[in-house]
Amino acid sequence: MRLRGLQLALALAVGAALALGAAAYAIGREGGRETVVPNLEQVVDARETPEAHVEQTVAGATWSVTTVRTNDGKLCAGERVPGEGQAISCWDEDRLFADRPLIVQHGARQLPGQPATKWDAMWVWGFAAPSVAEVTIVTTGCRLVTLTPDADGVFMHVFGQAEQAEGWPFRVQALTASRGLLASRPITFRPPATDAARAAGITAPQPSAACS
Repeated sequence: MRLRGLQLALALAVGAALALGAAAYAIGREGGRETVVPNLEQVVDARETPEAHVEQTVAGATWSVTTVRTNDGKLCAGERVPGEGQAISCWDEDRLFADRPLIVQHGARQLPGQPATKWDAMWVWGFAAPSVAEVTIVTTGCRLVTLTPDADGVFMHVFGQAEQAEGWPFRVQALTASRGLLASRPITFRPPATDAARAAGITAPQPSAACS
């Protein structure tokens, strides 16, 4: 699996909009020690082969998270968006969990020909520290999506339109093996920034008191 030739999509602010391929995107990036990869050459200068993690198939398309370690000591990773390209962000690996056990990234996209008032897909991915046995994504409909991080601590879940109809993800929790709460991080998804969504008065669903 090679990174050369893939498109690089970067956004540092939650809800920042970008275009990648022909789709419209909103991607949230957690701050802290995250750094921007200025170009693909830095990512390609790797000391190992890029690796795909936690593959998930939604509506016939396969999503995954790619990780690669660079020769200058960075851990780079990002979502592989089917039919579009590769997003990449980088961290100092030795300080990845220095002050938190959970790194959370999230995004959403629209596809051409799909309703302009809806997201085609929403996704949440990230890294969990070794102390984390389970990651739970809480939706506004009080649904719990339980994930087990892989051997490298990577987790991901993609919400297709059917799952979105049951609620949008709004919180990510890290749990110990005994189900003790280690961390709880809010995430924010907004409706598509389209004229159709604004005209229809589309707003993000709010969690009920039972699941907030």
